[in-house]
Amino acid sequence: ENKAERDRIQDASTIYKKYVGSTVTIVTDNGQLGSGFFIDDSLIATNYHVVHGATQVKIKLKDIEEYFPIDGFVAVNKNVDL
Repeated sequence: ENKAERDRIQDASTIYKKYVGSTVTIVTDNGQLGSGFFIDDSLIATNYHVVHGATQVKIKLKDIEEYFPIDGFVAVNKNVDL
């Protein structure tokens, strides 16, 4: 393992620790399960395939057992799966 590899691993670890609280678990009424992350106070990004076809979507925040329904979608792009 060289210095560049150690720096990259440390950077990934630092990034994870900094942003892990921004991630959410996504559950849909059609059985899809996925993850997403906050890109603003009330805006979450996820993959299109996670929410495609769902009529109800809920999120679970880290360290909170309650699920919260989402209000809707702002935009989708199925070509890039967002």
